[in-house]
Amino acid sequence: MKKLLTIMTAFGLLLMPLTIHAQADQRSTRTPPVSQPLVSEGDFAIDLVSVLNLGTPNDEVEAEDTLTSVGIAPRNGWIASYPLTPNIIGELKNAVTASADSRKLPMGKDDALRAFDGLATEYGLAVLPGAPGNYAGNQPQPNPADIDDYYSEEGPPVVTYYPPPPDYDYLYSWVPYAFWCSGFFFPGFFVLNDFNTIVVVNPHGHHHHHHHHHVITNHFIDPKTHTAFTVNPGSHAITKVSNGSRISQSSPQSFGGPVSCANCHGNDGSSKSSGNSHSYGSSSGGHGSSGFSGGSHGFGGSHR
Repeated sequence: MKKLLTIMTAFGLLLMPLTIHAQADQRSTRTPPVSQPLVSEGDFAIDLVSVLNLGTPNDEVEAEDTLTSVGIAPRNGWIASYPLTPNIIGELKNAVTASADSRKLPMGKDDALRAFDGLATEYGLAVLPGAPGNYAGNQPQPNPADIDDYYSEEGPPVVTYYPPPPDYDYLYSWVPYAFWCSGFFFPGFFVLNDFNTIVVVNPHGHHHHHHHHHVITNHFIDPKTHTAFTVNPGSHAITKVSNGSRISQSSPQSFGGPVSCANCHGNDGSSKSSGNSHSYGSSSGGHGSSGFSGGSHGFGGSHR
């Protein structure tokens, strides 16, 4: 009996890695939720400085300045209160690679990318930029009823990878940026044209030492000049709003400190995007249905 028990125990230990591997595979192929986790660029910057061993910043501004000094920033600069989206994750990952190759980091490229990916995974933002390739079998098949229920119960998500129901369609801008998430390919994602929401930040205790509330928004007002700004979700560019017209700000800049939530300062809503029509495809003709056979509409053409 003792010999049999020993054999069974050994056999169980041999199977354990296979079981763990199977569970990992199951997690990696779970369909992403309707709403992407909301993480501000500023909060991500604070933790990224930490995991890259660049110091311990006191706030978002210091974190963004530290990262920018070693060449790590989105192409159009940091926007502290804007949510981290797949295209910005891709830009930051490329910047981390370039910074490590230039030996501006206190670690090698492999360690830096491992730290970056680990942080993104902790936040629930493990996306992998990439071309579609042979993705026919890797398209998510969302249940339209589940998506409708989410919008009815929770309201429109700020960032979502799935086509919104027709009644909410006009509220969103489509960003044609190809990426993979949880083993599924997405040709792009959707962002609300206008949003102000508050999230409680403390995703992992070893980075943030206390909970705090953070406004995530695409509206900003400079408290010194009282100038209103919005963010273009496709280009990640800051746009100045003046008397209802927009003036593009082409130079990269960080809005980590002196810019604040417009609604918190009694904004009259003049900075809102119209969002009356938009195209879900690229300018060259779109992506067609993009494999979302269960959805209420595809990605190609334009919707009103």
